[in-house]
Amino acid sequence: GVSVNATAGDGSEISLAFFNPSTVEEDNSIGIVNKDNDDNALGTVWMVTVYWKHSSSKRNLQVYWVFFTSSSVADIVRVVNELDPTGSASSTAGVLSWTSGGGIVWKNEDSQDATVKASALRIQSGTLDF
Repeated sequence: GVSVNATAGDGSEISLAFFNPSTVEEDNSIGIVNKDNDDNALGTVWMVTVYWKHSSSKRNLQVYWVFFTSSSVADIVRVVNELDPTGSASSTAGVLSWTSGGGIVWKNEDSQDATVKASALRIQSGTLDF
């Protein structure tokens, strides 16, 4: 992925991470924000988007809020879960998780390989904004 750091007009730091499409095999994961850059401090908030497809007709989107209630606990709220409902071959949702050893990770829980695009926007930092 490509990380971009910028400074907002008030001096606070804005972080974005963009990824080229990656193939994620069924029941495997892709790292979105690595553990060295996840800013896992109380008050840090990320917005994470994951778009994936299994074929030209099975397209899916998930959007999550990830916020840290301590340096060792992340709460993850899925706010969009738009899964392709093509009959009996409908998509299975992926799962976003965070661990101190792995950072923010998305797992393909479908029975097919997926082409995945993901991004992460740090909305606020628990260490740099306060």
